Amino acid sequence: MRRRGFTLLEAMLVSAVLALLASLVAPRLVAFQDSQRTLRDSQTIETFAEQAHSAAVRGRIVYVLTYDDTTNALKYEAEEADGATGETTSPTEQTLLNPWTVSDVSKGSSSETTSDFSVRFFGDGTAEATTASFTQNGVVFGLVITKEGNVTVNRGAPTVQDQSEWEAGDLEQKTTT
Repeated sequence: MRRRGFTLLEAMLVSAVLALLASLVAPRLVAFQDSQRTLRDSQTIETFAEQAHSAAVRGRIVYVLTYDDTTNALKYEAEEADGATGETTSPTEQTLLNPWTVSDVSKGSSSETTSDFSVRFFGDGTAEATTASFTQNGVVFGLVITKEGNVTVNRGAPTVQDQSEWEAGDLEQKTTT
């Protein structure tokens, strides 16, 4: 009578094949998950900037959007006006899935860049024209905010479509309205 089952050699061979397959698939699965998290973060950056713009328009006040690399979070809050009295709003914050590095932040058509990211959205629907590069694991997403308040995030360095600047004195007028 013959016994049914696997021999030790057969079991070891199957285990070796499964281990080989796992070693080939696991790094690709991890890389895929990382790329999906990066893509989701880029969508979050765009959506959150649009929310800051909407809050400014709804409240008819200036909101400032910033990124804090120590907490890996975007935050927007109402800007305090000189001599303002009344109700204050608490900041709204969104933590991103992956840590990002922000660089090449530029305002308007200025060629000067910085790594300090902040952009102001005004109550009339306009914004400080700003571009910034968000980088994570070598992948760059460009954030472009036009002076009309339009927000876009695309893969690669930011490209500026609107090179126009505010008229002289407009920025000062925006901060007081």
